[in-house]
Amino acid sequence: MLYASNLNPVFLTYGTVSPSNPYSYFSLNSYKNGSISVSYSKVAPNSGGWSTSPTNAGYVPFTPQVLYAQRGWGYGGSQSYSAAATNVAMTNLGSPSASQLTSAYNSFSPFLQPETNSTSTSEIKAAAGQSPIYALLKTAQTSFTSTSSSSGCTPQKYVVLITDGLPTQDKSGYYWPPAGSAAATGYGVTASFNADGSLNVAGTNDQALLDAISQIQTLASAGIKTYVIGLGAGVAPATNPTAAQTLTAMAVAGNTGSYYPAVNPAAFSSALGSILVQIQKGSYDQASVALNSTTLSTNTQAFLASFNPATPRTATGPEIWPPMRSAPAAA
Repeated sequence: MLYASNLNPVFLTYGTVSPSNPYSYFSLNSYKNGSISVSYSKVAPNSGGWSTSPTNAGYVPFTPQVLYAQRGWGYGGSQSYSAAATNVAMTNLGSPSASQLTSAYNSFSPFLQPETNSTSTSEIKAAAGQSPIYALLKTAQTSFTSTSSSSGCTPQKYVVLITDGLPTQDKSGYYWPPAGSAAATGYGVTASFNADGSLNVAGTNDQALLDAISQIQTLASAGIKTYVIGLGAGVAPATNPTAAQTLTAMAVAGNTGSYYPAVNPAAFSSALGSILVQIQKGSYDQASVALNSTTLSTNTQAFLASFNPATPRTATGPEIWPPMRSAPAAA
C-alpha cells in the first residue's frame, strides 16, 4: 500500500537501491525515530527520484525493481501518541425510551457511513500512519466519568477495542514494527507469550505492545474490562499467528480471555453480538441492603437485591441476615 498523490497510475522504480538492505543498514533506534527510508535512483515513466518509509505495517520495499499500480485510494495521516479523538461523548441512557435510542443512534450515524474519497465528509477515515493503541485506551479510560450507579454500587464498565493491526507507537512517541512482521525480525523486536496466553514481559522488547498491555491492565484495575476484535486477514490466526497471540494477550490483560478474529463482515457482526450479550449478562445493578425493621433484633431480616437485564422482570439476591439469629452486639 502506497500513500501518495499526483502520481502516474502505473510506474516502476529501479536502478540503484539505497540502502540495499534496510535491516543491516539501519538500527532499531533509527526505526523508533522514524528515520527509515529506502530510495531508488530511477523511475519509469521518469518523474525524478523515489523513496519510501514504513507505516504501521513496518514494510518498505528494497527489491531491485518495484512496480506500483493504482487500484484505489486511501488517506495518509498523522496521530497522537498520548491522546485520541472522541467522536461521540460517553452517555448514560439508563432505561432509554425509543426516542432516546434514536437520538443516540443519530449521534453515531454520521461517523459510521461508508468511507468516501472526500475530505469534507464526516465518516471515519482509514488513515495511514502508526498505531498508538496505548493512547486510544488511555483516552477510553478518561471517558468513564461516573464511578457509581444510583444505588451506590460500582458498575462494571467495558471497552471494546476493534483493530486491524497491532500496537506500533509507544507512549513516548517512538515507532515499533508490529510483532511477528519481517521488519520486527529484521530489527530484533521480540514478543513472547506465556502458556495461558498472557504476555511474557521478560521476553518482550516491543515497547508499543508493552505500553498497550500495561494500559489495558490499568483499565482492568479500575474495573474496566477490555474486549478485543481483530478485524481482517492481517490479524487472523491462520495467516498471522503472532498477531493472533498478541491480540489474545491483550484480551487476557483485559480480563476477557481471548480475542475475536473477524475476517469478514459476518464474523465481525457475530463477534460484536457475542460481546454485547456478555456485557448485558454481566451488567446488573444492586440495591442497598434492605431491612424488614428499623431496629436490629433477633427476628430482623436483611436482603440484598439485584436486577439482571438478561432475565427481565426478575429481581434476585441473598438473604444476608436470616431470622432467629441474634443481632450483633455493638462494639
